[in-house]
Amino acid sequence: MMMTAFLERSQNIPLSILLTKAAAPIQVDRNSTSTPNPVYGLLALASELADVSTRIIELGVVLPQNLAQIVFEALNDTPLPRLNKLWLDAGLEGNKSRYFNQLLNVNPMTVRTLHARQLAITWIPFEGLVRLELSSGPSPALPALLHTLKHSPQLEFLQLRIPALRESDTVPEGQPPIELAHLKELLLSVEESDPGAFGLLPYIAFPPTTEIDFHFTGQPPPCLYEKCESLRQIAVSVKDVCMFVDPFRGVTIESDDPVVTIDCGTVFVYLHFHAGLLAVPLPALAHLSLSIPRWADELDISQQQFASLFSAVPSITHLTLAVHARYVEHAVAALRTQEIVMEDGAESMRCPALRQLALAWCGEEPPSVDDFWLVERCCAARAAAGVRIEVLETTVAVPELVMNSLRRSVGSVVVLDDY
Repeated sequence: MMMTAFLERSQNIPLSILLTKAAAPIQVDRNSTSTPNPVYGLLALASELADVSTRIIELGVVLPQNLAQIVFEALNDTPLPRLNKLWLDAGLEGNKSRYFNQLLNVNPMTVRTLHARQLAITWIPFEGLVRLELSSGPSPALPALLHTLKHSPQLEFLQLRIPALRESDTVPEGQPPIELAHLKELLLSVEESDPGAFGLLPYIAFPPTTEIDFHFTGQPPPCLYEKCESLRQIAVSVKDVCMFVDPFRGVTIESDDPVVTIDCGTVFVYLHFHAGLLAVPLPALAHLSLSIPRWADELDISQQQFASLFSAVPSITHLTLAVHARYVEHAVAALRTQEIVMEDGAESMRCPALRQLALAWCGEEPPSVDDFWLVERCCAARAAAGVRIEVLETTVAVPELVMNSLRRSVGSVVVLDDY
């Protein structure tokens, strides 16, 4: 076979092996007229790999669960003492209700990259990891995961898309968080009502340069940084975010400096698209840019949804609305009403620090005169309440009659020609 010839020619050089699903079934006997069986081909490959197992430094098994199990069983007793990278991926063909707990005979002290998707693994005490990615499989016990993190001080990438961590053993309380001083990226995901991997946050610390990427398909937990000082320090340094509301992709909140992404599922488009800002509040946020694409003009987004969003960002001084005219109506209505009850019982405008409002009108039809009057009413109400908008920017010229009235409640009006 070609594999045999290749292994013979390669002599003693280190090997990187990828086993993936062939476009056509593997046929071991070329003279056979029977339908080839991929199982025999995999067993033959596993046998050849066993002969050179001490040379394998990278191994990828990207196969459906049933075929991956064949490979694991065939190599179960084969030592892989030099393995540096282990990549296990059943893709979309995995079955969440069917896992097998079996791992290759690897040296946990040499593995630096571990990726497992739709495949359960027997959690052994890995140490010295640089990259750890677990996705769509059973979670390891929290103590076992903490052991790995504690003994992986060079960890740079941590991605967990898993159900709630199993606290099968008692986790000691009162201990300082595990320092992940080299962590570059932290990706955590929660599905449905499961708190998911976020249960790890109270036990770890990471630098302020760590890129944060959180995903929610279900209800996010409240304020994730209450017990995670490292996340709090990142959140309080966020000044500028873009928020995208898309009926096909969900709600995404992005900050470039520091790098923070909060991605919520499509269900939040129709319910509470501010939920991500409740999970990770941004108390020092100065600029919010809200974008709802032009093809989403049939979405039913209410004034109350805008009101809840603006209540979650009281610190903003600059608001950009790149939305369809029908949503501008609900947005400015939320900005002009006094519905926030303070501790002393008084009411206050939402976003009391707001001084600059930019309207990037979207949609094929330009805004009507009535749309501009709604904006004028908002500006007048805020001026009367002592929270005047100093600069109003718009991508469409304001009708002269509305402009005359706007000048009494707004410091200046700027038409943006190149938005």
